[in-house]
Amino acid sequence: MGSAGTAMRSETMYETPRMIIRRFLAKDLVDAHEILSDPEVAKYEFWDPYDLEDTRQDLEIQGAVAPGTCGVWNEFAVELKDGGKVIGNISFKMNDDIQRQAEIGFHFNRSFHGKGYGKEAVIGLIGYLWSLGAYRIWAVADTRNENSWKMMEKLGMRREGHMVHNCFVKGEWCDEYLYALLEKDWRGPGGA
Repeated sequence: MGSAGTAMRSETMYETPRMIIRRFLAKDLVDAHEILSDPEVAKYEFWDPYDLEDTRQDLEIQGAVAPGTCGVWNEFAVELKDGGKVIGNISFKMNDDIQRQAEIGFHFNRSFHGKGYGKEAVIGLIGYLWSLGAYRIWAVADTRNENSWKMMEKLGMRREGHMVHNCFVKGEWCDEYLYALLEKDWRGPGGA
């Protein structure tokens, strides 16, 4: 295989039946901006829709993070195997080398919602995190973001809490649900 194929493989974190999850590359700018500039994607986030320069800077920052680095967000591109379009980003932050608890997050291009891509990518991420030695995986979702927390439930994550007015987003206090999963409780792709 040529050097291009070798370079691609070295950027890949994991694959799913329909997607390659890999580090972001400079060539992903347009696809990443499509996601991060969408007001609906940013609706329940602390950040506002990105302009092109914000997206470029985010890609540079993520490109400098060595996969598996504790204490910082590790953000990956979700690329379709068929066509090569980046349709989402998926991320995790491992708290430290001792407790090994990983917070996860995800954002997808709205044109690809409702097709199972998010669930498929997160199932892969969960397996990837177990392979890195994660003990507990957790996530929070704004209580109004029903698609997000319902997907966590479909994955077998348990709701551990309802935090009332715990975050201030876009000028208002918001509630969040906390979901978590231990490896011993993971049913895997077939059981999720």
